[in-house]
Amino acid sequence: MSEEYRLYARNQFGKHLAALRKEAGITQEELAGRAGVDPTYISALERGIRAPGFNMITDLAKGLNISHSQLQSTIANWETYSKNHKK
Repeated sequence: MSEEYRLYARNQFGKHLAALRKEAGITQEELAGRAGVDPTYISALERGIRAPGFNMITDLAKGLNISHSQLQSTIANWETYSKNHKK
């Protein structure tokens, strides 16, 4: 998997997380409290600077009252990304 895809996936996840959080009507601070992390971590996720692990995705989904798969739904898999982003 390329570094380019990793950056793409982090950015897509972050945008989706921010949209879901705003849709839920909660702040980064509130989501951070629900997920048991610092608000700066939520900010870094939403800006695509950090990438969450499986357990954190689960905690974020619980904090948003959505399923794990709903949180990850916008990230294209590697095969799809590769086909759509050929150089």
